[in-house]
This record gives sequence, C-alpha cells and structure tokens, in this order.
Amino acid sequence: MPKASRTIIIQIITDTAKTGECHPAVRKIIVPKETNKAVCEEGMPPYWLKSENLILFVFGHSSATLTICVIISTKAGIINACPSLIKFNNSFMDIFYSIIFAIVQGITEFLPVSSSGHLIILHDIFDMHLTSDLAFDVALHAGTFFAILIYFYRDLVKFYKTSPRTLVLICMGAIPAGVVGYFLEDFIDSSLRSLNVIIVMLVAVGVLLIVAEKYHKPLLTLKHLTWQQTLTIGIAQIFALVPGTSRSGITIIAGIATNLKRREAAEFAFLIGLPIFGLATLKKVWDLSQVGVAAHEWTVILIGFFVSGVVGFFVIKYLLKFLDKYSLKWFAYYRFALAFVLIIYLLIKPA
Repeated sequence: MPKASRTIIIQIITDTAKTGECHPAVRKIIVPKETNKAVCEEGMPPYWLKSENLILFVFGHSSATLTICVIISTKAGIINACPSLIKFNNSFMDIFYSIIFAIVQGITEFLPVSSSGHLIILHDIFDMHLTSDLAFDVALHAGTFFAILIYFYRDLVKFYKTSPRTLVLICMGAIPAGVVGYFLEDFIDSSLRSLNVIIVMLVAVGVLLIVAEKYHKPLLTLKHLTWQQTLTIGIAQIFALVPGTSRSGITIIAGIATNLKRREAAEFAFLIGLPIFGLATLKKVWDLSQVGVAAHEWTVILIGFFVSGVVGFFVIKYLLKFLDKYSLKWFAYYRFALAFVLIIYLLIKPA
C-alpha cells in the first residue's frame, strides 16, 4: 500500500476517534433506503476498495441513509489501536458464527476429536449475541441426529426386518450414558466445561487411540456382537460426557478393544449415538419450551441445524471410507497438537 494511502486511513480513524463522528471522506459511502445496498459517490478514492491491505465493513441502519463505516488497515494495526470503533451488525455476525459453529459440530461430532471440546473453545473465542444458547445447542445436536438417521436409514430398516437383535443392542448400548448423563448433566456443565479438562482428555484419549490401534485384532462384525461387548462399549460412552473425550472416539476405542473391525466399530459407535442424540434433543426441546426463543433468532437456529446436518452426513460417509484403509493414530496426533495449542493459548491469554 502506498504510504500516502495509509496516512489518510489512519487520519480517518483518528479523526473519528476524537470527534465520535464519521470523517467527511467516509460519507462518500451511502445506502439509499429504497435499495439498502452500498454505493460509492463520485470522487471516492479507488484504493479504498482495491487495496489488498484493507477491509471495508459497511452496515446500514433502517432509520438512516448514512451507514456505519469502519475502515481497517491490517498492516497499520488499526484494529488494536481503535477497537471501540469496530461496530458489527450483530445479526450478520451471529449468522456467520452459526455457520462456523455448525461446521465444527458436524465435523467433530463424528471424528474422534471431541465436538464439545471444540465448541467450548469456540465459545471462549467468539461471542454470539443469542438470548438462548440452549436453542442453538438443540439445533446443532438435532442436525447431527438427523445426519446419523438419514445416513443409516437403510441399515436400520434392514435391522428391523432381518436382525431386530441388533436394534436391541443399539438401545442397550445407549442406556449407561443416557442414565448417567441425565443425573449428572448439571454437574458436568458447571464443573467440567473448562479448557484445562479438555486438554487432559485430548491427550488421554489420544494415547488410548494409539494403544487400541497397536493391539487391535480385527476379527468381528456387528452380527457377532454380544450383549457383554455392547455393555462394554456403552459403559465407555459414559466418559464421553466429559468435554474433550469424544463420544465417537471413546466408543470406537471400546469397539476395537472387543475385536470389532475398525469400520464396524465406527458404525456401531454412530448407531448407539442415535438414542442418545434423540433423547437429549427431546429433553432440550422441552427445556426450551419453558423459556422460548426470540423470533429474530430462528434464522440463526435453522442455519445451525441445516449446516451441522449436511456436514455431519458427509463426514460420516468419508470417515468410514477413511477407516477402511487408515489408522486412528492420525486423529491421536491431531489431539496432541490441539492440546499443545490450547496450552499455549492459556499461557498467553489475558487473565
């Protein structure tokens, strides 16, 4: 960026900070009420729009023709110099955040890397302006529930017609975590949802993934699964209630420990998640009915539901293909790397 351009930008920000009003040059951008789209008046410096070092945020207000304009120079460090000037439209940012959260939920719910851990990290970094976080939580979990239901629909119909025993085992495997989660939900939310706990569990389950792979004997398929093995996998799922564990990760590890083939262990891990997701979603919908949802937040909620479901469906599809050929140890390495990054983050994070 030319030096003269940067000087003008800094002056604009400085003048705005002093007077509390837009610099006259910024008024070159207007939003006509009838179109609600930003247009540039003649004479506006072209480098404002073309420079790679600038980001121009323009947000209109329904009661005024003049927009709120914020000019940020990434190289000049204006964000840090004048943070009070950065005004974002909350609705727009909430939609953006909802897409990010939903993508992360859809990916990490099925990969053995911990969805709750990633969402807690996102909440620690981003600030969504929702009156009900519960509603958004319901949407994300409902999305992943339907991802499993749609992907395994044919298998579930097949089990119903030819192997109802498998459906019984799926329900049996969900009971331990369902019961413990019902009674300990408040304790877990109040005492275990911290980055320190996440770091410990990221490392611990990462080690278990490597150990499980090392001693894995892939001998069995779902039709060989006994109720004792199912109960073992179900009890292991209890530990998934601790943030940072990964429900899919710990149940796949338990399935591998009972000598299920890697893909079969993953499929069963997803299937026993169906009752958990379904009942948890119903419970939260009931809780939500007691508090209600602001009308303007339904867009954010529906976007979260749709995105998490679509992303989750494709993650299931390609993860199962991945597990046909590759080891779980790669996810263990990712967990170790994320734990290291979080340790650094905690060390440099302001108190």
